[in-house]
Amino acid sequence: MNEEIQAYQDVLFAGIPKFLAPYLETKAMRRLRGIGLFCGTDYTKLYRHRYFYSRMDHSVAVALIVWHFTGDKKQALAGLFHDISTPVFSHSVDFMNGDAWTQMSTEAKTAEMIRGAPEICSLLKRDGIAAEDVLDYHRYPIADNDSPRLSADRLEYTFSTALVWQGLWSVAEIGAMVHDLVIRPNESDEPELCFQSVPMAERFVHGSAAVCKAYQTNENKTALSMLGDLLKLGVDTELFTADELYEMTEDQAVSRFLNARDGRIRRAWYAFAGMERVFGSETKPKGCYGVRVNAKRRYINPLCLSGGQALRVEAISDTAKAELDELLSYEAAPYGCVDFELWR
Repeated sequence: MNEEIQAYQDVLFAGIPKFLAPYLETKAMRRLRGIGLFCGTDYTKLYRHRYFYSRMDHSVAVALIVWHFTGDKKQALAGLFHDISTPVFSHSVDFMNGDAWTQMSTEAKTAEMIRGAPEICSLLKRDGIAAEDVLDYHRYPIADNDSPRLSADRLEYTFSTALVWQGLWSVAEIGAMVHDLVIRPNESDEPELCFQSVPMAERFVHGSAAVCKAYQTNENKTALSMLGDLLKLGVDTELFTADELYEMTEDQAVSRFLNARDGRIRRAWYAFAGMERVFGSETKPKGCYGVRVNAKRRYINPLCLSGGQALRVEAISDTAKAELDELLSYEAAPYGCVDFELWR
């Protein structure tokens, strides 16, 4: 873990809680150190992430946020385990599965992997926690809730993407936002993270809109689609099995691509890794790799206190409403294209 990640985690909660630490050393969780948060975009020249940020880093940070605001072991562990079944290159496997819209196909193995991890089951027994209480973080609104509400998961991937991918916020700025948050009941009378000040909520919306727009660009959709197609080719040619995608690390998967006997696979990997430009097109050009993808739209409209009430920030800030409206109206060109044929 580099110093910035450590400093970032410390502003979420100072130090790893004693009960949580042993879970981080279990085999199932250690695998996530080799799975990136950014869905394989670490491996292409199209992006220049500041450093590798793993699903383990993300999972720990989600658990720390949940613990910070609830002090509840069950909820914190559910947050920690929510990505335990993440395959190599994360949501690129959803693209491979034809699930670019919901990006939930890879969650199906979560409960199975927790129940099938003897070390985790032993620790849960030690802590007097039933496995059923940590299998599904969707049951805990602070950990996860419906978009566009603010949850620990959405908060964390916004923070880490802005920090690592975009260099948009510093650790100190993230800390200021964390300390402005409280829990208040939302319009459904469920607990939700809520900003106390309008300027801080506006700052968060500004950054989260930039993050969410990045996920909608043709660069991102094309990169994940291309990697999903590469993974499908790997499965179809028995380079690896579909189950192995949930067992390997990304370094191991990359090694399989680089050492494949099938020259198409090696060339396709080098094409993906060397990709530096994606262009948008109204139609699919011939002689190039082009995809049209309706990908999951992410956006966050957080609660903010106003006159003692917790209201959606768009209702009390013209600035936030304008940024959210702009984000929701954004449309990339229908096709994202790269000027080579993937299997050439």
